[in-house]
Formats: sequence, C-alpha cells, structure tokens
Amino acid sequence: VRDASGKEVRFPVLLTAHEKDVARRISLAFGQMVNGFDILRAHGASYVCDVNGWSFVKSSSAYYQDAAAVLRRMARRAISGEDSPFLGAHM
Repeated sequence: VRDASGKEVRFPVLLTAHEKDVARRISLAFGQMVNGFDILRAHGASYVCDVNGWSFVKSSSAYYQDAAAVLRRMARRAISGEDSPFLGAHM
C-alpha cells in the first residue's frame, strides 16, 4: 500500500521475544545498532526477508524516538568505558 506521494505505508509492529532476539543478532552480525529489517509472519513463524542499514522512515516520529534512544545508550556506554554498545541492548 502506498500513500498519495507514492511512499510505502508503514505501521509500527510489536516484536515477539524471538523476533527481538533476531533483531539483536542482526545488529551484531552487521555491526550496526540502528537498522531496519523486514519480516514475514506466516504459519506461526517469522522470516527475515530484508535487512536495511540506517533506514529512515521520514514520516515516523516513533522511528526517530527509538533511534535516538539507541544512540543515547551507545553514547553513554562509550563514555562510561563499557566494552561494547551491543551487549545487553534492549530493542
């Protein structure tokens, strides 16, 4: 579905615990804390079908709020001297 300007219409989706773990593993695998990915849900299972680095959804204030929270955690961990911004991240 596309809006009047031709952009895909996107909706916030709550991830399951398993999907959150997949999101964490995607971040670790690609070495990025802010990224997007597309999942297909079918027959009780979730399948990752696309991974996008720094994918900005310009009309979504929730996206920017979430991205800002991740970047804030990364900065605080870097300042505090923690080894990795990826450890224990809640997505």
